[in-house]
Amino acid sequence: MGEPDLPQADGPELSVLVNEFHTGNMIHHTIFSFSIERDS
Repeated sequence: MGEPDLPQADGPELSVLVNEFHTGNMIHHTIFSFSIERDS
């Protein structure tokens, strides 16, 4: 909101960013869960 100078905000660039962020989160969560399971 309030960024009229970014017409590409919902374009492919943002999609790639969101995908990268989501994938990073998934990998981090998986590694985190895996290490917790190994500890117990």
